[in-house]
Amino acid sequence: MAPRHILVLHGPALAFVAQPPFAELERGLSDKAKALGLELKSFRSNGEAGLLDALEANAAWADAAVVNPSSIAPIAFGLADALEAWGKPFIEVQLERGAGSRGPSALASLAQRTVVGAEAYVQALDALVSPAPAATGGRVSHARPGGAPRLPKTLGRRAAAASTGAEVHSGKTLGRKETAVADARPASGKVGTAAGGGGGGGGAGGITRAALRARIAECLAGQLTRERLSLWSREQWQTLQWGGPAEVGHRALLEETLMLLAASTKHADAALLGFMASLDDGTPLGVRPGKS
Repeated sequence: MAPRHILVLHGPALAFVAQPPFAELERGLSDKAKALGLELKSFRSNGEAGLLDALEANAAWADAAVVNPSSIAPIAFGLADALEAWGKPFIEVQLERGAGSRGPSALASLAQRTVVGAEAYVQALDALVSPAPAATGGRVSHARPGGAPRLPKTLGRRAAAASTGAEVHSGKTLGRKETAVADARPASGKVGTAAGGGGGGGGAGGITRAALRARIAECLAGQLTRERLSLWSREQWQTLQWGGPAEVGHRALLEETLMLLAASTKHADAALLGFMASLDDGTPLGVRPGKS
């Protein structure tokens, strides 16, 4: 049975960067919903917590969802967890601005498909009502035609190739990792190898400033691509969000640095050097002396 109650979640900054303008986008979405006989509830938030609150408040009412995580797509693990637990169909949308440039979306492996383009919202409504992708001129990626089953959960996130050749990312790990907080950094700051890409944290004791600094240094030395640094940072940030261990007294700094590294593959060398300096002296990035 086709869904009739659709929850629409708009992520950060869309009031400023949406093209077409956000008000126009909302009007087109409302008109399309009426034409399809759908009931729509739309919410916009500049943070992941607001999107989670809207999903929780409307979980019973909604049959399906259209979600644009916007700029937080690569690190929206909490939203991904909630949507997976919710268990109802949803389609991820991204407008052209910034789509894919910050790294793979945390929602991509869970959504029925991801639609990118100026008509993404309208196309998403068509796709929820009809099993076939809508032909409205947008670009559809990560599609799972016919409601193909999601990949099973695995230990850690990994890339997998779908039978259609589209890029798919596997599910998340089961549950939160219950470990004690580390008391000291390991003797070696190296974590994994540059060729391996994934690597571990800071050894058995968890992620440390030395381990993260070593990874950034490998990137600056050309031993590790920025894409692999971003992916590794996402994995470590997620581990911390799930209760993984971190160097005592520096969890907030590590979380902030990992989040920023995960959010973009475009950091200049000067920015990476700034991250290293912040890790060296333990000063949060937002309050470093001389920061404008």
